[in-house]
Amino acid sequence: MAFVPDLEVLAAFSIAAIVFAITPGPDMSLFIGLYYNVIALPVVIPMILAAGQLARWLKNNPRVLRGIDMLFAAIFSVFAVRILLLDAR
Repeated sequence: MAFVPDLEVLAAFSIAAIVFAITPGPDMSLFIGLYYNVIALPVVIPMILAAGQLARWLKNNPRVLRGIDMLFAAIFSVFAVRILLLDAR
């Protein structure tokens, strides 16, 4: 047995070492999760506040809500007609 392994064995060991080095373990998962929360919170909090304002505005304007309902009904009706008229392949 030689001191230096064969090229195939050395290549397989090197690839496995790289995979193990870049694979996060339990400690990295905690770090990534906390880091994600730090980045996501400044984006999500204004989005939640805007959704609350939009819901309040839609409750005060039922005509706009009715228009949105009619728009969705029209879109689904067009999809239904398209499915019915589509040639079977």
